[in-house]
Amino acid sequence: MKVLEILRQATSCAEEVNALDQLKKTLSPKDDVFGEDDIEHQWLSLAAHSLGDDDPLNPFPACTPDGVLSCQSDLERFTCYLFERRFSWSEAKKGNLGPLLGTISTERDAVLKSKLNNLLDEFLRWYMHQDISQPLLESLKVTVTHACDMPVVRNQTMIHIMEWLQLHATHPSFHKHFVDVQTLVLFGVCDVWSAVRNTCVTRLGRIASNITLQEMESLFSELAKICLNQGSTWQCVEGALMAISMLLKCFQWIGVLPASTLEEKSTGKSQYYLKIGEQELSQLPEFICSCISSVVYPLLAHPQVSVRDHATKAFSTYLSRCDFKVAVESLKEAVSKLGQDEKMERLKALSFGDCISLPHYAVLQPNYNFMAACQAEGLLSVCLYLIKHVQSGVLLLNWPKYFSTFSLNLMHPASTVRQAASVIFKYIVAKESDNSGLLKLVLQALCANWSIDITDLMECSTKQYHSTVKHEVKSNGQISRQGTFRRQFSVELEKQQSILTLHKIQGVTFQDKQFCQAWEWREGRLFAYELIVKFLIINHIHYLFPSYALLSPKFDGSVSADNAVTLSRKPALPERSVCSKSFSHGSASQNQSLTRSVSERRKQMLQRTSILWKKGPSRPRSSTLAEGTFFKKQFTKHYSYFTNQSKPKHKEKSSVNFATSLLCKARDVDAILKITQSPDQSPKMSIPFPVVSQGHERTKQPPDVMMLLNSALAVSKVLGNQDTSELDWLQNVELQPLSSLLRQMLLQTISCHADGRWEVRRMAQQALPLITECVRWYDMAVLTSLWNDYLQPTASLMSYGLALTMAVSVQHVVRLVHLKDDPPVSWKDPDVCRGITLPIITAVAEGLPKWCGIILSLLERTSVDQLTVVTLEIIMTTQAYLPDLLPQQYEYEVAVLKKILHVFCHAHPLHPLSQLHSLQSSSRIFESPIEGYLSCLSKADCLECPAYQVERYMLTELHQLIPTFLQSCCVQGACSLLPVLLHMLRHYSQDSQITKCLLDGCVIIGKKIYRWMQQSKDHEEKELIHNVQAAVEEITTLVADKESEMATLKLLLDVFLLISDLVQTEKLTVMLSALSSRLEQSGSVDMSNTTHKNSEKEDTTNLVYLSNNISADQNNNGDSSDDDEEDKKHGASQAAESLSLSVSSGSGQMAWPTHVGSPEDQHGSNDGSDSDWDSWDDEQEDQASLYSMVSQFFQKLQEAHKSSLHNTCGQSALVLAICQLDEKDQTVLKKLLINE
Repeated sequence: MKVLEILRQATSCAEEVNALDQLKKTLSPKDDVFGEDDIEHQWLSLAAHSLGDDDPLNPFPACTPDGVLSCQSDLERFTCYLFERRFSWSEAKKGNLGPLLGTISTERDAVLKSKLNNLLDEFLRWYMHQDISQPLLESLKVTVTHACDMPVVRNQTMIHIMEWLQLHATHPSFHKHFVDVQTLVLFGVCDVWSAVRNTCVTRLGRIASNITLQEMESLFSELAKICLNQGSTWQCVEGALMAISMLLKCFQWIGVLPASTLEEKSTGKSQYYLKIGEQELSQLPEFICSCISSVVYPLLAHPQVSVRDHATKAFSTYLSRCDFKVAVESLKEAVSKLGQDEKMERLKALSFGDCISLPHYAVLQPNYNFMAACQAEGLLSVCLYLIKHVQSGVLLLNWPKYFSTFSLNLMHPASTVRQAASVIFKYIVAKESDNSGLLKLVLQALCANWSIDITDLMECSTKQYHSTVKHEVKSNGQISRQGTFRRQFSVELEKQQSILTLHKIQGVTFQDKQFCQAWEWREGRLFAYELIVKFLIINHIHYLFPSYALLSPKFDGSVSADNAVTLSRKPALPERSVCSKSFSHGSASQNQSLTRSVSERRKQMLQRTSILWKKGPSRPRSSTLAEGTFFKKQFTKHYSYFTNQSKPKHKEKSSVNFATSLLCKARDVDAILKITQSPDQSPKMSIPFPVVSQGHERTKQPPDVMMLLNSALAVSKVLGNQDTSELDWLQNVELQPLSSLLRQMLLQTISCHADGRWEVRRMAQQALPLITECVRWYDMAVLTSLWNDYLQPTASLMSYGLALTMAVSVQHVVRLVHLKDDPPVSWKDPDVCRGITLPIITAVAEGLPKWCGIILSLLERTSVDQLTVVTLEIIMTTQAYLPDLLPQQYEYEVAVLKKILHVFCHAHPLHPLSQLHSLQSSSRIFESPIEGYLSCLSKADCLECPAYQVERYMLTELHQLIPTFLQSCCVQGACSLLPVLLHMLRHYSQDSQITKCLLDGCVIIGKKIYRWMQQSKDHEEKELIHNVQAAVEEITTLVADKESEMATLKLLLDVFLLISDLVQTEKLTVMLSALSSRLEQSGSVDMSNTTHKNSEKEDTTNLVYLSNNISADQNNNGDSSDDDEEDKKHGASQAAESLSLSVSSGSGQMAWPTHVGSPEDQHGSNDGSDSDWDSWDDEQEDQASLYSMVSQFFQKLQEAHKSSLHNTCGQSALVLAICQLDEKDQTVLKKLLINE
């Protein structure tokens, strides 16, 4: 064709446009339309023809591409030209057909490009309106192949192809040329670029709905061959799996029967049927059912993660369109493969007691090899889907084997497999939120064969340290170090066996308790504990407080075990009503009084709690959550039918039937059973499925066992099983009370804190706060009995673990007390909600005075370690928020201050305060464990002073408690920490959170001193005055340091103003000299051109903005971001309230209600202004902003000294201090005062 030759020989874009325009005129219909009426009639006809149709009309209806280009090679070349020329503008490598514009350099080039694109779009629309034909299909194949190096062109070509096929899928030509259509579709499905694969798969569903079953079988077979071909690339396999999933999704369940028919006897007629397009089927076609397993199962072990994921999705989609019995059989098959049943054939002789040979026993064989991690993860994902969508009774029919198989993978050498297996157990528990028997069965099986010896936990910690460091501070500041090494192994350190070498243990007869010696086994249990307990907490809170807004639907209660453990395990506690410091230039907070909570309010609260406890809940709480809240997808309809049929019917009316949380149901069932067990008696859990001993047959099944039996029998009936012998073990099962199980889990987790593997210790740190909170919500008697019986004044693993549980419990009580005093708006019935929290508050309030005495003894030990930090946390939290519960507050206050000073003096031996305290023999020695579960030291910082590492760890854990604790201290005690906190500012300035808390503490101490000076007449407290002088030296050093940030400097000057009356003249002189030096470092001051005169009355805030060169756009953005932050805080308030009830929303971490949030929020709300000092971001210091701040400081300092005593010459201390400065400094400061 001549036009094609012109296009090939064109040397400019203009020639291409002319050639295409000429071709357009040739193909356009030649209608002789002359009058306006004819034109109007034509447009109306076009509008009526295209009414409701989004696609434009065929621009050349009289011609077809294969008719105009009769030669196949010309058609292929022209098709390639159209797509490459239209969509290759952004390609790095261009095609060869036609000249391409390099860049759009002129307006004329842009116009030509626009015209060219419009013409090409018209020809592409022309293609889209053509019937499917062999020539067009071949030309499109060539185009896709030719664009192998042009992904954008290839993607756009496949989009047009799939849209074209969709438009003509109902046309006979589509079915006539289906083989070529299938080949073209497979081109896109197997493309190397994921965007192309996604393009084809997303559009495949609309095409597949119109094909026949024979055509679908052909396409499915080709996709299956790609998956089974060992030579296929992972991209091809992934695309084929995605296409299989899309084909399966085309089958939709329809024909739901009315609810009344569910009670009628089943007939031979199917209650549901599948529909694809206009075809109706009773089940999936045989060609899918016969080969789907052979296609999917091998791919579950594929090394590519995305392939495994899509294989799981494909199989899940298949199962959701199958009968329930198929799902049950698939679960058996998946579990069989997961347990490697073929290997168990060689182990049939291996058994224990009445147990059959179970998969997890194979680990003890020398030649056993675990399944590859990728394959195990894939099979576990399939099992997880099936467990979500089948009734729990399916698992109970063969629970020993199912549990053994999942337990086998819970001890897998690969951490990812252990985590995947732990999710299985969480969803088994969450399967039926009204079946407490299933909860206890799972937890009892997990707790089994892991006995904890209380004697070992109570053993003194010094026998478990590897080494301890001691050093002595001499009077000259030198440190004398010595190391005391102990090599006695603890019980936990002997358990460093790996699961891969467990079979090498000699001289031990085969039994289940061997497994707990493998660290992977223990970590896997902790994985499962964390997820299950997290689900129980969220389920409990949402049932008891249904008025709270639920979290995101994607939140299922799980927490990633891969996340690193945060340095601080505690969130910020609710702020007490304190003096709000101001970061503004005016320092308006100096005149605000320091308030503290009145003790009578706490007493009234405790009296109210006792009254509420007697009342109890006024009515049972009703559920506001639909079944399946914790699942992301709804059950399929045929599975839902089965679930409704098998719902156990309780004949007895009791509290168990109320819609309440799973923890409450378990507690009610245990109360009905009236089970009594000695606190020291460990649960009888020697095997995963405990049975009643012979000779003690029961006449009546307990309610929790009946729940399991009802569920299992219902499934057995539906499956048509006549033989019920497989339920014999369930007939004799004996479940322990949940309190015993939680207690055992708690002790197991505590023991893991001393484990030799960091992975186990990490999981123990994450799981302990969760288990502790679950115990609190279930029954506080479990915790109180442990604290009463085993919390001893000697350092041991038990004391350390119980101290951790007490610390998080006291924090929880503080939060609950706050909510009781100030109920959130979402509490529809505050009295009932208060009654729910009452047992926790009452139990802690009654026992805390006794327990704090033991905590104080642990604090006063010589060694400083993690247990010391935990005891500090307990005492500081109690004294700051629950002071009425401490019998002798001053004694506890002194102990805390002494310990902080002790650590400080050894961490900074050259400090004058350390020199003074080194004269005391009791504080010369510093001892801290180098290794062991109580060590605060880091191997990475082995070159640092051990005391300095301990101090850093202590600040990291306790910095948020410092301000509120100092509020409750007397002025003398608080003042002793003022130089300490100021000196710490120099060493921890890089941590903004620690710096802020230290500054808050300094402000609080300064205001305490200021009030003390107002009330005291003689000022004869020598120690207090000495600490003030030391603090002035620290402030002077920080002021002179140019690295000190402007916000820090502002607060330091505020503190100096508060204590200025006690500052000696010599100290004041040094301070003024430091300020002068700081001004000189920032730049010289031009006094003649200053803009800070009072006559000008210019706002200093504006000066700061101008000096920092902040543009108007940046200021506007900052204002808008502040507004956005406020909106976010307001929108998240209800979710934060819900989390306030739960301490452990994130492995011990939680957010607080916005109205009791961080100090920044309170200060911002109290000040009522957007001060430049409210930001803790790094600011660029310049001369003008520093000058403004120092000017205000001198003005206030001058006013403060006007009322002070003058010397014999009638001069104030400030004037004398200025006179003692150098002439250079005097000039700067005098001019500063004059201009003010």
